[in-house]
Amino acid sequence: MEDDIYGSKKTYQKIKNNLEQYALPPKERIFNKRGRGKYHFKNKENLKYVENFFNFAESSGMSGSGVNRCFTILLVAGHVIEKNFKEATQEDLTRVVSVAFQTNKTKSSRETFIKRIKRIWNIICPELDSKGRPDMSKPAHATKHLKATQHKSQEKAREDKLTPEELKDIISYFDSDPQTQSFILCLYDAFLRPQEAAFLRNKDVKFYDEYITFQVSSHGKEGVGKTWTDKGIPYFIRWKEQHPYKNNEKSFFFVNQSSNSDKTKQFSLAMFSKRIKRCCKDLGIKKPITPYSFNRSGITEAVISATPHSVIQRKRRWSNLKQLKNYDLSNTEEVMIAELQRKGKIQNGKKKKEDLHKEKECLFCGNKNGFGDEFCKVCKRPLDRKKVQEQVIQSEMMLNNEIMKKFSDIEERLNKLKG
Repeated sequence: MEDDIYGSKKTYQKIKNNLEQYALPPKERIFNKRGRGKYHFKNKENLKYVENFFNFAESSGMSGSGVNRCFTILLVAGHVIEKNFKEATQEDLTRVVSVAFQTNKTKSSRETFIKRIKRIWNIICPELDSKGRPDMSKPAHATKHLKATQHKSQEKAREDKLTPEELKDIISYFDSDPQTQSFILCLYDAFLRPQEAAFLRNKDVKFYDEYITFQVSSHGKEGVGKTWTDKGIPYFIRWKEQHPYKNNEKSFFFVNQSSNSDKTKQFSLAMFSKRIKRCCKDLGIKKPITPYSFNRSGITEAVISATPHSVIQRKRRWSNLKQLKNYDLSNTEEVMIAELQRKGKIQNGKKKKEDLHKEKECLFCGNKNGFGDEFCKVCKRPLDRKKVQEQVIQSEMMLNNEIMKKFSDIEERLNKLKG
């Protein structure tokens, strides 16, 4: 079992080493100094089922985060069911689900919970085949009545969808931090998961004239694979030039730049989340933005921009398109307006969304800048055409004023000579 950026392996080892303590209420556990938690195994005999599940998880190569989530489900079940798990009935499992749904309030989280508890029960309390042998392929009788699919009326709209304008503001906010800008664009346009981006090495990132490729060589949820981006190239180039270990191919591409820490360590996702929250607060973006919000917003923008679903699937490295419905936050009106704009049927006078994320070329020196930059990184002149025009007009007015002043001085001197 490999560790991840969330420290799941360390958490799993802590649970495994202190498993007996989970038969005690949270406040009585030796390792739990703060007394956090509210569940414990009321029947100590059920701990043996947890051990059996751990053995199965380790032998099957289950991820640390997956094992920890399943343990949480077992802990809830152990708190609700006071009898031996083997004797649990369908009514007992219904009560477990009822308690779990008090905290799992979204349609997707409830469906996931039921799928997991059904799988867990197949492992720890399997049905027997015709010869009396455990058969994990058969659904356990205690969970057979549970249906994973929840009613659509329980769906709730997500509130973390970023507009292209908001993304541009966030990118501009981190103007002095090209690493954070590059990390955001890895999530938004390359569709990399936060952990996949954090585990990128220098050798995994290849720069080309008009695009950049990323080779996911470890800790990929869908295994190894390749993805790419053609947005915000200047930000990646700027970060590559500033990278403290840019000549070391084995170094992490995104590193920890905290002044009090070892810069050879990988990018801290916890610190990134805190900075994003502070950024949204300063910008007045009142949305619960998380690292995965950039994934969802980027995929949504790709759908609205009529990017073929096959391209989205390849970039995200999905085996099929079933997951697309969980990440696509677009509505009919957004797709309709975008489609009519592409066909030239309507013009609302606004800049097209797909133009907001294009590189800005300086009109003076020709340097290519990021879409969130306001001033050229080379000559320091404004990149906005209107600002350039204003600056030119202002310069001309100042020049005219100086010329008029000189003419007045000359005229005044001539008058004195004549007098």
